[in-house]
Amino acid sequence: MDRFSLEVETVYCNDSGTQNNVFKLTPEELKNRIVDVMDFVKDPIASHDYCPEEDPKLYRSQKTGRGPLPENWVEEFVKAGKPVMCAYKMCKVEFRYWGMQTRAERWIHDLALRNTMLRAHRQAWAWQDEWVGLTMADIRRLEAEAAEHLSAMMANEADEAAEESEDDASSGDIYFDCSDGSSLNHKPSIIRWSSELELEIVDEHSPPLTPNAVSSTALLVMVFHGEFCPDNPADKATDTTTFKSTIDSLVQRHYPQLRGRVHVVTVPCGSELDPVVNSLSSISASFGALLPALSLIISSAHTLYFEAIEGTIRRANETYSEFVETQPQFSGEVFVVGDSLGGLLLYEAMTK
Repeated sequence: MDRFSLEVETVYCNDSGTQNNVFKLTPEELKNRIVDVMDFVKDPIASHDYCPEEDPKLYRSQKTGRGPLPENWVEEFVKAGKPVMCAYKMCKVEFRYWGMQTRAERWIHDLALRNTMLRAHRQAWAWQDEWVGLTMADIRRLEAEAAEHLSAMMANEADEAAEESEDDASSGDIYFDCSDGSSLNHKPSIIRWSSELELEIVDEHSPPLTPNAVSSTALLVMVFHGEFCPDNPADKATDTTTFKSTIDSLVQRHYPQLRGRVHVVTVPCGSELDPVVNSLSSISASFGALLPALSLIISSAHTLYFEAIEGTIRRANETYSEFVETQPQFSGEVFVVGDSLGGLLLYEAMTK
């Protein structure tokens, strides 16, 4: 997927996590870095992932005699001079889908990646009797066996997919008379350029036009952004900036006549639903604010829902009035777009 990428780089060091820049990041990268200290002993784990056999507070190795570990095990080991290893991990996530980029990236960082790594380190500790004493030759042999097993599984799946494809092709022979005989070069194009914008493209042989006062703005895009994250106001700016930069790049490439003439404004909406969102987040924290049941529940909270719709209409009018004050000659078209919550409230506002 060209719009989604996930990179995890790991460095193992014989310390208790005291190095500040083990990945040699630049000063600019350090400004944007978020440090999350993970302790596989005392950090809470989800109830559905908890396994007593993997609890480092209960587990004791039969081969090494290590464990159980107390919550302050790091301080005790450092004070006693015992060896401690820290796994430094640099995680980079990019999810370039407007309206959900910041939230999805934060969900991947805070919940998906963190929970997976926490459980993996608990398992690595609890399964040490299976790997303690292995030589590099043993590890290479296990890797080869795993690769061979995976290749066999993938080959079987590929064969099954090929058989299904052949069955579909043979069963579809009865529709041979409906095949499209036109060549690829003569197929109609579904690409439709925006000729209805009536851009001022002047032919070099046409007479000069009569000068008139024209607004510097041709299009206004109003972005209805749900305020799921009142504690992170920068998220709104990030999402809107990403959306605007995408539009600017398209204009630069395909619509040069619109350079500098497309304005994007943000209409915050949905803050009235914060109590519902916070309650749902406390019940199921693994989803964060992106809860599948949100669209069903908020419609049942009639009072808050209608307040959110009225607030959306009010803020949209205020935002438009503020824009017109800065562009008094604006007479172009207005487009509206919304994210997951903003789109729902926008639809309700337009149908009222």
